[in-house]
Amino acid sequence: MTDSETFRLLGSNGEITLFGVSVQSGNHEDWQFVMGFPRPVKDGDNKEFEKFVDQPGDLWKDIFPRSEPKRFDKPITMQDFSDQARKKIEEILEGPNFHCKTGNYVSIDGDEYFLKIALKEKDMLHSLAERVEARARVKPSAYEKAKVVCPTEHKVGEEFKRYESEHRNLHTKDKQDNCCPAHVLFRKALKDKLEDFEEPNVLRILRRHIINYIQIQELQKAGVVSSFFAVHQWQHLQELHNRGWNNLSRLWSWPKDGTADFIVQYTGVQVAFLFHLYNTFTRWLSGPAVLSTVNFVLRRCPFTSAREMKFVDSAYGAMLCMWTTVFLVRYNQLLNLKTYRWGMEGAEREIVPVRKEFSDEYRGSILDGLQKFAHSLLCLVFIVETIGAAQVISSVSHEAHAHPEESTRGIPNTTVILLAKYAITLNIKVVDLIWTPLSTWLSKKENWRTEPEMKSHMIVKLFAVKFVVFYYPFAHTILIQPYWGKGCDGGEMSGCVSKLRSDLYFFFVCQVLSEAFAVCMTLASVYWSVRSELKSKRAQNHKFTYLELQAKVPEYGEAEQIQDYMQLVLSFGFIAMFGVTCPSMSILCFFVTFPIKRLLAYKISYAHQRVIPRVEEGIGAWRSIMNFIAYIGVTCTCYIVIFVFSIEHMDFASKLLVFILSERALMGLKWVMETFMGTKTVAQLRAEEHNEKVLDKVLNDNDHDKP
Repeated sequence: MTDSETFRLLGSNGEITLFGVSVQSGNHEDWQFVMGFPRPVKDGDNKEFEKFVDQPGDLWKDIFPRSEPKRFDKPITMQDFSDQARKKIEEILEGPNFHCKTGNYVSIDGDEYFLKIALKEKDMLHSLAERVEARARVKPSAYEKAKVVCPTEHKVGEEFKRYESEHRNLHTKDKQDNCCPAHVLFRKALKDKLEDFEEPNVLRILRRHIINYIQIQELQKAGVVSSFFAVHQWQHLQELHNRGWNNLSRLWSWPKDGTADFIVQYTGVQVAFLFHLYNTFTRWLSGPAVLSTVNFVLRRCPFTSAREMKFVDSAYGAMLCMWTTVFLVRYNQLLNLKTYRWGMEGAEREIVPVRKEFSDEYRGSILDGLQKFAHSLLCLVFIVETIGAAQVISSVSHEAHAHPEESTRGIPNTTVILLAKYAITLNIKVVDLIWTPLSTWLSKKENWRTEPEMKSHMIVKLFAVKFVVFYYPFAHTILIQPYWGKGCDGGEMSGCVSKLRSDLYFFFVCQVLSEAFAVCMTLASVYWSVRSELKSKRAQNHKFTYLELQAKVPEYGEAEQIQDYMQLVLSFGFIAMFGVTCPSMSILCFFVTFPIKRLLAYKISYAHQRVIPRVEEGIGAWRSIMNFIAYIGVTCTCYIVIFVFSIEHMDFASKLLVFILSERALMGLKWVMETFMGTKTVAQLRAEEHNEKVLDKVLNDNDHDKP
């Protein structure tokens, strides 16, 4: 099935074909949030709805903290409680504190009642924005009225140069440009000088206000609400599709610098930061990919001697050390610039809702501590398994190489040598296949108060194990095997290099295929979920709506976001640490980032619920993790060049001295480059300085408004 067959807008009859299923588009464009309430169905299992609610008064108070307490004089069933809660929610949303419009409809099989929510007044949005202290961007025209210049990303001499992009703003349809106006706390008195809120900000403001009056997590914990999600806007998805972001037919489009600027207008900063990293990494990876192509040609050239090839590999390794440094410094600069332009720099941390699984009574208890300790202990178990498996596989492979004419447990040693290479990759993938869902599940079961708190601990535990699981088997081959146990295959260091190179080639191909397969499986699961829904007897002769399809797909939560970041960071680690022994990895990684990135965009757009935006200042812990990998990469590369390639014949003491000096020199050069280049671009510094100088005049000087 082609992309055009999977995804198209039929226009006149208001139907959309998605995943091979025709769905009714309806008037979903008018709504911002949907809340799903389970309801009993005929001939169904309705026991949960017939149960009596335990202490309904306390539950009511937990759900509606700002409303008057409600007294229940007699026992009430879950169905009756749910109906009353839904009516109360509608009353609150339509009341003076919200002025929302609401709508409702029943799902295709009748087992769910959907409440649609939308702000209907701009004045109310302004009141909410002021109440939650949302940040808004100053209009460039406000600078002009104040007779001052609006700063841009480019300044020549004393003049800021303004350039327009080929793309238009998703909401205003104005041409995007390189302006860098300031972001300030929204105030009604300043609304004429501030830009209108874009969709992600409207969703964030409304959601934050809703949870002040309606505790969504308590509704979900009690089973009153089954889902709460932001509504996808099909017209904007169609526009993003036309621009190529989530269009599978444009896999090989070059990642342009301004792409993230229109992604953020729909998804918010969480997804935009991810794709900004992908785009920057892809563009910068083109350098090592070109040099590795030269390396590949020279390696197969009959006129290149083994000694000359070692010089070429060593030069390539030195280039990788410099590349990781310059790439990360430049990426940090570009990230800080995007953070500033998107109004996230210095933004106060958003008040996030408490997780529905959180229990304040359980927090700090002995069981709570034991639960978290057990998770950490399990990390150690998986790490030990990886180290042990690498040692066993290495020993078996070495024995097979030493006696190729014999057999091991009835298997010819020539076959054992081949199986050992597969065994390394198989162990990595199996351990990862078990650890990732297990650790994610354990983190979600732990008593963390908020999603960001859970996310930070989840990242640490996942990466700690993955770092060892993914990298140790290859580090063992080149760092430990030559000096520990039975040495390299063939008795020489070249045997370890050949084995490492072969194992890396095979693993990297499998890793790429497994990433693509995982994304495709997500899309396939959505397809089968929708198909099975349509085949149910209760769904016959009913139209399946686009809103209901969104209720069936999973949310794009913290675990999914971590996994998408993890794949890119792991690829960066392989290039930084082992790229010197396997230069072709850079070529492969460069080319696979194009389809992987497009598949991720497609998945986020169509196979997940819309991301509810939050305030995030950058990519968080991932920045530190990538810096850590880069430093490890410098050490590994220096070791491989001096101890493994061994261009000059030196004794161990001399090699150790040269290694220490070169490693320290590269680390020092890395520090000098980071210090010299700084954390912000000159363009950002100039924009910040200019805004500090003129902002008071732009916002407070009203002389230009007088007749």
